[in-house]
Amino acid sequence: MCRVADIDHVMDSLREVSGVRTAYFCSFEQFRSIYQLEARRAARTGTDMHVAMLSLGEDMGSDACMDASSTP
Repeated sequence: MCRVADIDHVMDSLREVSGVRTAYFCSFEQFRSIYQLEARRAARTGTDMHVAMLSLGEDMGSDACMDASSTP
């Protein structure tokens, strides 16, 4: 038996929970799939796409990231 999905049911299941105010976290494989989809969209529409990487770690002091040539 073939079951046809009701579009309203599908759309309801895709909707994000109201009031979610946290970052989206996913595995690298999921990120890669999302990136590839967005890259295809950007190619179709002729828009630019940018990726930024932000690494967070334990605080190592105020001058831990200062360049050796910089002065405090």
